[in-house]
Amino acid sequence: MTTTLDDAPENTKFQKRGIFSLVIAHIANDSYFGFLPPILPLLVVEMDLSLSMAGLLASMFAFSGAIGQPLFGYFADRVRKGWLVALGPIGGAFVTLLVYMPNYSSMLLLIFLAGGGSACFHPVASVIAAQISGKRKGLGVSVYVAGGRLGVGIGAAISTFLVTTWGLDAIPIGGLLGLVIGIPFFFIAPKIEKRSSPLAMNFQETLSSLSDVVRPLLIMWLVNLCRTTVTMLVSTYMPLYVVSAGDRWGQAGGPLPCFFSRRRLEGFTEATFPIDWVGDWS
Repeated sequence: MTTTLDDAPENTKFQKRGIFSLVIAHIANDSYFGFLPPILPLLVVEMDLSLSMAGLLASMFAFSGAIGQPLFGYFADRVRKGWLVALGPIGGAFVTLLVYMPNYSSMLLLIFLAGGGSACFHPVASVIAAQISGKRKGLGVSVYVAGGRLGVGIGAAISTFLVTTWGLDAIPIGGLLGLVIGIPFFFIAPKIEKRSSPLAMNFQETLSSLSDVVRPLLIMWLVNLCRTTVTMLVSTYMPLYVVSAGDRWGQAGGPLPCFFSRRRLEGFTEATFPIDWVGDWS
């Protein structure tokens, strides 16, 4: 991403309402990253997927959500529109349409588009969070980031609850969260402050401006890569492992939905799960 977004005069006031609205948007956006893993065992059964194909779905979501961020960050520096954060929750809601996809290729395409919404959301929302935090940037940005991690857990609980209560066909209901929260942000999103300089850098100048910070950025990127790799491996394959080991499907998504819907979880055991966890990696 470029550095010009922080050239605006600093607002010293900590804007609680603005931070709260970003936290809500972040929860909705990242909830769909938690939404997918619990339903992977069901998609494996419905679409006859291998473990590698199931893992690629989650990888595609993360890939498109990450690789697009520098591009959207550069674009956001130039257009400076706060309403771009609305595209995150709305794009993420596409994940809930997986049950309507006729084949694996269409599922990958849908996941790619959903991740693009997140790629648009994070650069813009992160800048706004810093700007509206005033002199308490550490607090404001950390609260905003915490909303995303909370959203992942909430998304897993929602998808598990929907399926255990009404079945796999109820998954699209989860898309309402992204729409209900995302659409209003076209109108109520905090604004990106104007630059102190009227000149905007072109793409080549932007790359040159980052040359002095390549090393610390690379270190942070590598640390985040290692952390995210571990968390994705666990969150993606743990539900598959739990089900293949013979436990009920709801236990793969979380204890709370399982507690409320015990009777609906009966029968989805190792006997109905087509993957041998040890032997099937094709």
